[in-house]
Amino acid sequence: MSKKILANDGIDAQGKALLEKAGFTVITEKVAQENLIQAINEHKYIGLTVRSATKVRKDVIDACP
Repeated sequence: MSKKILANDGIDAQGKALLEKAGFTVITEKVAQENLIQAINEHKYIGLTVRSATKVRKDVIDACP
């Protein structure tokens, strides 16, 4: 199973390269705030990186195992 991380607000090329070297697949597709829960669960992302645009609220954390 692929270890996928959603970099929702983009990611520096060096950071992406480090994650990929560690065996992760980094997805840089932008997902709207209201669709985050569905996208994380549907695509089985094991991690989420954000900067300041995306807010990871309690409802997102609670709904994504």
